[in-house]
Amino acid sequence: MRSVTVPLVGNAQTMPRKSKLGSGVLLQRGQDFLLLTVQHLFRSDAQWSFETGITHNRESLNISIRDLRALKKRDLKSGAMQEIDLAWGWLRRTDMVEGLQSLPDPKPKMILPVYDGPLDTAVMEDEQYGYAANNRIKWNPQSRELMREPSFEVGMTLRSRHESDGTVEFELARDHQGNEYYNGASGAPIADRSGRIVALLVGSAPGNVIIGVELSQFSALFDLDPPQSPPSASAA
Repeated sequence: MRSVTVPLVGNAQTMPRKSKLGSGVLLQRGQDFLLLTVQHLFRSDAQWSFETGITHNRESLNISIRDLRALKKRDLKSGAMQEIDLAWGWLRRTDMVEGLQSLPDPKPKMILPVYDGPLDTAVMEDEQYGYAANNRIKWNPQSRELMREPSFEVGMTLRSRHESDGTVEFELARDHQGNEYYNGASGAPIADRSGRIVALLVGSAPGNVIIGVELSQFSALFDLDPPQSPPSASAA
């Protein structure tokens, strides 16, 4: 799933100004793009953007994520609102054009890894799943650049499902690689062997477990139209 996993960068607005990393997946909606990711990335003052992979003067071209929204659902028994670790925002084509125009000639081409498959496929017991994300940062002393390296898992199987918060637990096919290995992969799509996205990665847990938020029960929410007026960049 590395081909449709997009890297996200959060730049802190207060000291110490440390960058945060995340992942997501893009869906095309008209001329703009709907970004699906996880809510816990935005529980800070960071301003988040999509890292395009286009570089100039050793700096990446980043496009702001606008109109961020987080998902909540009402518990039918208690009536209380419960947070679901799922969020979405917009990448506007006008922001992309302006970003490209700011670069010197010749202008590079921007190719976006857009997912156009179904989002209503449930996680099944007899299927295997995997994910990949460019979330690991490595310093290259020769080029003096920060390089991204991938993390991945394949052969994961369903361990349990939690209806209350929409999460599922996946059993890893190998040993857990340590928390540092998965840092920045939150929001990466988890897909079956046919490439259908079924969940977004939320985190890991003891006992060789990866946790994801299942998309099938919320898929109707993602048939959204872009905002009519340009929204301001904000965090949910």
